Amino acid sequence: AVLLLAYELRRASADDLEPAIAPEPGGGYANDAQMTGFYDHLERVLDDIEFLKAKPPTKILRKL
Repeated sequence: AVLLLAYELRRASADDLEPAIAPEPGGGYANDAQMTGFYDHLERVLDDIEFLKAKPPTKILRKL
């Protein structure tokens, strides 16, 4: 009953929201250079916040 009530409340409130903006068609996927840059940045940030305990952190980065 609680789930049904929550569902109905969400549906009722969704009518007031603006529709989400869809990405432009043909935008495509990230290229190899962009993905490499993303993973380099991710590794630097995770190292800065000391999330990566092991040196070198190859196992956890491979999983990410």
